[in-house]
Amino acid sequence: MADDVKSIDSVKSEAMDALAPIDTQEALSAWRSQYLGSKGIIRGMLSKIGTLPPEERGPYGKGVNQLKGELTSAFEEKQTAVEEALLKSDLETGTIDVTLPGRPRSTGSIHPSTQTLRNFYSIWAEMGFQVFRSREIQLGEIVFIQLYIPTA
Repeated sequence: MADDVKSIDSVKSEAMDALAPIDTQEALSAWRSQYLGSKGIIRGMLSKIGTLPPEERGPYGKGVNQLKGELTSAFEEKQTAVEEALLKSDLETGTIDVTLPGRPRSTGSIHPSTQTLRNFYSIWAEMGFQVFRSREIQLGEIVFIQLYIPTA
């Protein structure tokens, strides 16, 4: 078991040392594939659990899962840092093309009565009802004869 803990610690230090100098998306993707990918080192360590004696499986599996979590969080932090650095460099070196058309402004908005009706519709939908839209003025034939409602 001591040998396995050492290997977990050595993989952690090796992975962190390899992650530190990375500054491109391609290198970051390669690091992720090497350590966290489907054929990566962590996956190999997890598959090794079945070959261990039963009393060593639990602690080793716990250690590998903890390592996987630490490497995943370190990867996400590094990915955020790399994306921010890339954006910063693009903003510093990029030029603005003033010949591009501007963004159109949106004009108008939804009428308050339409917003209120939509709120009612969503409430009724949550209650299980369906709202059918039709003409506002109906003929007597449609209302009474086609719906089989007797008239007085």
